[in-house]
Amino acid sequence: MMTRETRPLDLLTIRATIRRALQERPVRARRAEIEELTGTLREQLELMLTHAQARADELNRGTVAWDRWQALIDQVRADLEHSDTAPGVAYLEVLGRGARFLADCLDE
Repeated sequence: MMTRETRPLDLLTIRATIRRALQERPVRARRAEIEELTGTLREQLELMLTHAQARADELNRGTVAWDRWQALIDQVRADLEHSDTAPGVAYLEVLGRGARFLADCLDE
């Protein structure tokens, strides 16, 4: 259930960020681009987590569907917590993959 305080998801914009984060590059991305993409993905993931948790809360706790949503939510939250220890490009790719999977689930 969404509240008035929850911003709507713009999955088109989120998917564009994901594509930029996960694109093959002939040379390593500049630090500024990595930092910008990482920050944007983190913000988008936080918003998606709010929506994902609302979906999970609508399900019966302990069901397979609830377990799947909760596992995804927990994984993305864990990925967000590792920002201080993960290298730039590798961390960006982790966030990008998590965002892609979460966007796919929220788009169903």
